[in-house]
Amino acid sequence: MKKNFTLQKNKKIINNLIYKQRLDKALSKLFPEYSRSKLKNFILKSYVSVNNTIVTSPKKYVIGGEYIKIQIIKQQNHTSQNIKLNIIYNDHDIIVINKPKNTVVHTEKKNEIGTILNSLLYYYPSISKISRYGIIHRLDKDTSGIMLIAKTEFSQNRLINDMKNKKIYKEYESIVIGNIKNNGSIIEPIKRHKKKQK
Repeated sequence: MKKNFTLQKNKKIINNLIYKQRLDKALSKLFPEYSRSKLKNFILKSYVSVNNTIVTSPKKYVIGGEYIKIQIIKQQNHTSQNIKLNIIYNDHDIIVINKPKNTVVHTEKKNEIGTILNSLLYYYPSISKISRYGIIHRLDKDTSGIMLIAKTEFSQNRLINDMKNKKIYKEYESIVIGNIKNNGSIIEPIKRHKKKQK
């Protein structure tokens, strides 16, 4: 199923907002719901046109008065499913859920149904218009815990930035076997396995 998402602003608004600026900077003022890096990526992927001409250089200057359009065509093949979510908080901008163990977050070849994403698409179909479907972070299949999901591009960018700036942090609890010291710490580097990527 193809969905065509088109975002556009008219000439009058563009005239008021930009004057002799790089295209990526101008777009960040016209479309504040997207981060500048995401807008730059849109330009590089040929999603942006100026006066009906596709532009692929973020450094191109616009002087004001141009007709700018972002047109994104995404191929959506994910199935929505009526799977109950344990919702802790829900408002116009975000959803907070408690993910149970033995549940996959994102759909993939091995898990095309029965995932958190399938459920989110059923209850909140508008998230299909957001990159990564509004999912801010994932948890492993066997891990239970709190997950943040954004309902808008703006809230998604804010949450991602808050995580980067340590305003939001994740805390894990685990069960271990053996004797450990009270209030002790295990400090070791963690990285992706060279061969076992998952």
